[in-house]
Amino acid sequence: MEPGVFPCRTCDVSLASSIAWREHAKTESHVSKLRHRVASSGAVLPSSAARRDEWGGADAKPGQKSSDRQPKSPDNESDDSDASEDAVSDPGDSEKPEFFPDQCLFCGTLNGTFEDNLKHMSQSHSFAIPQRNNLIIDLGTLIWYLHLVIYGYQECLLCGKTRKSVEGIQQHMMAKAHCRFDIAGDFQDFYEVSNDVQRAEDIFTPGESTMKLASGKTLGHRSKPVEGPSRRSGSRPDSPGPSPMLTYESNEPVARTGSELMTRNDRTLARLATQLSQFRAGDQQSLAHLPAYELRSVLASRMQQLSTAKRMERRMRSRVESRNNKNLMKHFKIDVPGRSNG
Repeated sequence: MEPGVFPCRTCDVSLASSIAWREHAKTESHVSKLRHRVASSGAVLPSSAARRDEWGGADAKPGQKSSDRQPKSPDNESDDSDASEDAVSDPGDSEKPEFFPDQCLFCGTLNGTFEDNLKHMSQSHSFAIPQRNNLIIDLGTLIWYLHLVIYGYQECLLCGKTRKSVEGIQQHMMAKAHCRFDIAGDFQDFYEVSNDVQRAEDIFTPGESTMKLASGKTLGHRSKPVEGPSRRSGSRPDSPGPSPMLTYESNEPVARTGSELMTRNDRTLARLATQLSQFRAGDQQSLAHLPAYELRSVLASRMQQLSTAKRMERRMRSRVESRNNKNLMKHFKIDVPGRSNG
């Protein structure tokens, strides 16, 4: 895709800007083509006027048609027989899923109204519509499309797995917590493009192995050497001055760039905090007021003392092991017969 071009896959046109794309997505021709593509399987999108008068009583079963929910009388028995003959002659009509706005998509419960149905699916099945403000269609059309995917194709909304029955795919979605959908694939056509979302073409430069994020950070591959001054470099500033490190109490930069300085400062403070946590609580309080350079000096002296103590301990242990005397007694006498220890 060329940079700066916003294509519409539904109408097969290319637009020059995101504003033009949003205006095009709200036109009647785009919405009608989108509805026609969604309903290409043969299902008919119900009108908003067909509500409770077509559903029948609330105590009827979810999958039962409106004609079957009304009580039968001797006058309409002939009509039922004619309808059954038509159903036998046209088996394709029985495969069309009938949509009820108050029917739950995941358990089939009738909740009275469309708003109560959304509340039930949100509370009982953790169903949520992502980025509702960016929808270019109404909620009724979106729920109808989700109903078509579940009841018509027996397909999971999240992972796309299929089952042989509606009950099987509903059980899969409730067991795997897949009672939701992501803005990907066919669901992208129901949303408008946001200017806040940065495309991959804007943050990735072809021919380079770095990527600049919106926060200002630059990401690179691990195999690429880190760009920056080496710690082992012998170069020193010409004029003497204070150390380029940050003080323990101050956050003002001295002689480094912003990101590099903050990174080194964070590492220094984290290392000092880790070493300071090894002291007692009283020692920590007595050293907390010291600046960074004095604190580093105190910690360096302590680390040197610990290193000297460990070195002396290793030397003493080697002497004990070499003399076969674990207790290091100068006048050790064997009180049992046999070979000496070791």
